Amino acid sequence: MENSAFGTDSELSRLQFCVDIEILEKEYILTEAQYMLSTLKSIFDFSESQSIESLMDILINEKLYDLAFTIVLKFWKESGMKKQLECVFSVIAQQCCPNRADNKSRRSLTDSQQVPLLPSSENDAWEINNKSIPVTQQLQGSNHWETLELYLDKYKDLHPRLPVIVAETLLYTDPEIELPLWLVQMFKTNNAGNKISWGMSGKEADPAALFRLYINYGRHAEATNLLVEYLEPFASSRPADLLHRKKMSAAWFPYTAVERLWCQLGDMQRAGHSVDQCDRLKKLLHGALMSHLQQVVVDSGDVLSSVGDGQGMEGLSN
Repeated sequence: MENSAFGTDSELSRLQFCVDIEILEKEYILTEAQYMLSTLKSIFDFSESQSIESLMDILINEKLYDLAFTIVLKFWKESGMKKQLECVFSVIAQQCCPNRADNKSRRSLTDSQQVPLLPSSENDAWEINNKSIPVTQQLQGSNHWETLELYLDKYKDLHPRLPVIVAETLLYTDPEIELPLWLVQMFKTNNAGNKISWGMSGKEADPAALFRLYINYGRHAEATNLLVEYLEPFASSRPADLLHRKKMSAAWFPYTAVERLWCQLGDMQRAGHSVDQCDRLKKLLHGALMSHLQQVVVDSGDVLSSVGDGQGMEGLSN
């Protein structure tokens, strides 16, 4: 531009040479998506009049999840991005259910074929998607659970509520399904991989959230066992943890949800449904709650006594 051959300074000031990298990246992604779909379906025809959401639906239906996630992270931000992630994971979770699994044959691709992704450092969400998962893993009909686990582990830090969305989708789609152990562990551990040991509180995907889901979908045995799993360690703390346990708000449990569980068990008994099982669960629940509440009373008394002793000693010193 500094070369005089391009014109005078006044002429150069009116020239605008601008390349928007963001737009180029988006155009590249859409072109790549159309190309990949054309290799799977020769009759595929995506017109400019179609929306991005329509393209997303086709990609998900064809199990090209890497491309779908790439479009989500590049075309949506904040709450919009989270909503789209939830939609994609709901579809993947539904395919893990026997009555929703798609058994149609897909065109197989070689292990070397992966979806190329654009590098960018504009935001962390885009960088998370730099490493693609082989398309062959996405297309294997018997590999739905592994695919769900891989993607959920990859994106749950970006949207902490995703395990809740996946678990609720599975429980809603198949009332008899058993949640996989790796998914349950996502509710029980923190970012460092350590088990949440003090109460049931945490981020959006915490033990309390799983407890509520069990109650909402009539999983009374799972809900009771989960609550007892967290109540018992609280009462049997190590000596080194006693001082921490006696601090104010040291642990939290979803008492209103516990009351809902108790009422549901009673309603089932009165209606004559699973009477023996409900009776066993109520006894287990009652015993664990009584032990917990008695421990809370003792700890509260110890705290009050220590406060009183401290005030007495302060009076003597004065």
